[in-house]
Amino acid sequence: MEARSSVRNASTRRQPRVPPPSLATDAPTNDLGVTALSRGIRVLEAVVEGGPGSSIAEIAARVALPKSTVHRLLHTFVAHGYIETTGDGYYRGSSRLLALAGRIVGAINYGRLVEPVLRRLQQHTLETIHFGVLDGVQAIYVEKLEGRRAYQMTSRVGNPIPLHCSAIGKAILAFLPKHERVALINQLALVRRTRNTISSKRALEDELRQTRGRGWTVDEEENEVGIRCLGAPVFDHTGGVVGAISVSGPVFDFSPEHAESFGPRLLLAAREASEALGAPPEVVARVGSEEPSSPSPSDRPRA
Repeated sequence: MEARSSVRNASTRRQPRVPPPSLATDAPTNDLGVTALSRGIRVLEAVVEGGPGSSIAEIAARVALPKSTVHRLLHTFVAHGYIETTGDGYYRGSSRLLALAGRIVGAINYGRLVEPVLRRLQQHTLETIHFGVLDGVQAIYVEKLEGRRAYQMTSRVGNPIPLHCSAIGKAILAFLPKHERVALINQLALVRRTRNTISSKRALEDELRQTRGRGWTVDEEENEVGIRCLGAPVFDHTGGVVGAISVSGPVFDFSPEHAESFGPRLLLAAREASEALGAPPEVVARVGSEEPSSPSPSDRPRA
């Protein structure tokens, strides 16, 4: 009995194992799926690296893929809203991609670290408070505390913010290293959103020079008609500006005199936020300590 059992067991062991049909047929499909996903990620990264826009040929060269493959992948991303075309054959990241980036930034705790500072600032104003961070050629709202008035602003966490005509954007631009600031301004379209929007590089540089001397900036209905904002820069552990805090309200409540008087308190909150992010003390102390320069004539319109 034992001998026959051993022979039967040996025979069983020699029989080849055939994988279930589902496994045998799924493996090639999964491999193809992974390959397509990998290519898609490479194409998406190449588009983001291209900044204002890249052609199919440029993207294909970056990822070393055939133009036909790149075109097919771009079409998929455009269909899902993650990439947009500029109308002249160029592709760039969309606002939906920026919104996702904003949520990711929030997930790395910038918002959580700065929120206590925003809460303390909220005790001194009825206006809306925002915290935004730099993301490419725009900023992104990471945190928002609603004002304590009967109305609410339409801004939302994850929304993109233009740099040249918003308090958060101008506060960030003002405190970037000069070479980075110049390079970034050269990429901006300086689109006029209201009659007060700064629309020339010279006028923008004048505004940023004043901001560096004072420590905070003012958005005088430049991004949205009827809304006045103050903004002050926030720095991280590297000593570089990463974002800004703003206080925003309607012009009939948030008067120029009120905004000007609130500037020092906003600057103090921005310094506290910088300390929360580990900014070097000498960097924090330097903001607002420079002597403001006299403004040169500009073509900045006023309402």
